[in-house]
Amino acid sequence: MPESHRRLPTAASDDALIERSRTGDAAAFARLVERHRVRVLAVARSIAPHAAEDVTQQTFLSAWLALGRYDATRGSVATWLCGIARNRSIDALRAEGRRPLLARIEDAAAHLVCQEETPFDVVERRTAAAGVRRALLTLGPEQRTALTLAYYGGLSQQEIQVRTEVPLGTVKGRTRLGLRAMRVQLGVAA
Repeated sequence: MPESHRRLPTAASDDALIERSRTGDAAAFARLVERHRVRVLAVARSIAPHAAEDVTQQTFLSAWLALGRYDATRGSVATWLCGIARNRSIDALRAEGRRPLLARIEDAAAHLVCQEETPFDVVERRTAAAGVRRALLTLGPEQRTALTLAYYGGLSQQEIQVRTEVPLGTVKGRTRLGLRAMRVQLGVAA
């Protein structure tokens, strides 16, 4: 019997399935899809609910085409697939001319779906978010507006320029100075 048609052990690890898939074993890849479809679909729904099914299919197609680039030392197969789903979801939003909210992506996709979050993780994330909000309130209104539009509104610097009706260089300066002030407030190294 050809190697690609052999039955896979029921408890095959994700890494073993990746290795088998790299040799063209479609059954091994189908097992990965079956194992991670719900998680990938949840990421897609949390970011681009209107395109979640398409994003899920695109995610697994991208994964199949990129099997050679998967590196187990950089994270698990689940994390890799969730990252692809996140990127495909953002692509879907951008294709429609919409940009995602940074907070929504970070909270929904990265923390709630791809990682098993403990109550301590939730408290830590919420505490960090509250610290960011407090630090944002210490900024002047121009810097606060630039950062809020960029990071919570998902706008590019050019879009902020149009919205605020100030020169692009001013928007860039406000963003840079605001980020610098936020780093100081939060005690984060530059």
